[in-house]
Amino acid sequence: MSAIEDAPRRDWNDLLKAVIEEAWRRARRRRRIYVGVVVAAAVIATVIVATLEGPSTTGGTPLAAGGSSAPAARVPPLTPGVSVRDFRLRGKQGRLTISIVWWRDRGTGFWNVHGRPPDQDLRSGQYDALGGAKGKHVEAGGHASGWYARLVGLAIPYHAPKQRVVIKLKGRPEGTFVLIPMEPGVLKRDSGTQSSRWFG
Repeated sequence: MSAIEDAPRRDWNDLLKAVIEEAWRRARRRRRIYVGVVVAAAVIATVIVATLEGPSTTGGTPLAAGGSSAPAARVPPLTPGVSVRDFRLRGKQGRLTISIVWWRDRGTGFWNVHGRPPDQDLRSGQYDALGGAKGKHVEAGGHASGWYARLVGLAIPYHAPKQRVVIKLKGRPEGTFVLIPMEPGVLKRDSGTQSSRWFG
């Protein structure tokens, strides 16, 4: 007969308790490891997203004045730290609405064209072929009729290759625009008037 079989019943109970406590300790250690892995993954994902949304490398100073006599323009903020402004373009080739978004605390900005809502006619003519357009290069300066902006980015047609474009805006709240394709594609050169609700 073994020593274990000869042990008193309380020794069996003590042994059983020790085994159960050890199992609980191991389970707690595993849970801590899992939590650590999840937290580390979340931190890494946050760093990656912040890096991808970093300053543009396309050149130029976003929303910076183009000359020493033209003060830098800032789009009036709608929420703390974020500025948004819409510009309605009416050209010879059709109509288009552009949004400019700027994070003052990050020093980064972008412009884009959203898909057209079914209840609003925000685009027409050659711009109906667009699924969207966007860019991270935004320069602006001046005031009122002397205000200007230069946007560089990609036009994204529904069924055609992407096309690099430059859009120049001048004047606010009313002014003019010129769209310059930098390569062949769906969009052709266009010009006309533009308006926003941006005074001053």
